Amino acid sequence: MPVRHRYRDKHVASAGYYSIGPLGGTPIATYSGAAGVTDHEDCIDFTNSRPYPDSPLTLVRNKVEPLRLSGNVPYSFFGTYYSQYHGWNPTNMTLYQYAPTLQDFDFGYWVTKALANLNPNKPLVDLPLFLFEFREIPKGLKELGEILSRKIKPTSAHDAYLASTYGWEPLYSDLKSLLNIGKSINDRVKYLTAIENGAHIRRNLGGGDVPHTLAVGAGTYGDDFRGTLITADITTSETMKAWVTARVRLLNPLPPPSEVPAEALKLLLNLNVSKATLWNAIPWSFVIDYFAGISDYLEASRGYVPFEVTQMCVMVKQEATSKLTNVVLYPGCSYTGGRKTTTAKWRRVYAMPLATVAADPFLTGRQITNLGALLTAQGLRKFLRH
Repeated sequence: MPVRHRYRDKHVASAGYYSIGPLGGTPIATYSGAAGVTDHEDCIDFTNSRPYPDSPLTLVRNKVEPLRLSGNVPYSFFGTYYSQYHGWNPTNMTLYQYAPTLQDFDFGYWVTKALANLNPNKPLVDLPLFLFEFREIPKGLKELGEILSRKIKPTSAHDAYLASTYGWEPLYSDLKSLLNIGKSINDRVKYLTAIENGAHIRRNLGGGDVPHTLAVGAGTYGDDFRGTLITADITTSETMKAWVTARVRLLNPLPPPSEVPAEALKLLLNLNVSKATLWNAIPWSFVIDYFAGISDYLEASRGYVPFEVTQMCVMVKQEATSKLTNVVLYPGCSYTGGRKTTTAKWRRVYAMPLATVAADPFLTGRQITNLGALLTAQGLRKFLRH
């Protein structure tokens, strides 16, 4: 499979300029802005003959909407001289090479998440874990009563939030899932039947927001002596999402059709305790999962019903956007543009993929909130003091 690298320039910007001199008079100096490619695409793939096999693919697009500045700013200590901007565009806010850089990530994280998602042994409700955690319900009811009767202190607000996040919400979710157990059994039977002799499956793997960065004052341009035409911060954000297509098959034949629903129920309720159940029962294990996919690795390894993934294509899309925020303009001046975007689409192909423990590429907003609540919770502070 020969590798092929193609690229194209989709848009080119002409240069604006600014001059120094008296308004309406002959300038004493003129300076050009940047001219060049503002929108560029790269594609790396493979050339193949029929039948076309699955192959890796990389698509990257860097796009900049040039920052154009217009207006007049008094120059230095000569009151009659001005810096006169006519659509002037600075280099690092014009050319595609200055589009934001994407965060690196480990494809092994998405491969393992995909294997966990495709695993026919994946439970709907981990019943052993549910019963293990149910012992906390009396304590939770007592705390809920204190909240409703306003006996709880304001300093315990984070404790109340954590009780809701890791106590009441999972309980409600499990109970809601159990109410729909009939539909879940039918869905699992269909999945088991589909992959008994092999099937091509497509699943979404989710995604999230990469914590953004803020560069204070990084978008400042204009005259160096008397003042600037524009002062702004540059805020960069990034999103990531993934999906998978795979060929999945069972290694053993299913029991007679009349017995398959009972087998599906066992899988949905996890009536065969696994390592994943034991891991999730360990206090604070969820915090570790925020940074490393140990839970996904163990979920992918559930094996009461043996299966295999013979081939897998993992697709990931990243998009990073940089824009001006908190903009302050010199009176009478204006600007357009100032937005930079990098978009990447990746496809990687795996034969007989294996689960690994890999770093989680991002923290969701909910996870960041949870970590903040943990650090300020009374119970954890007491634990850390001892």
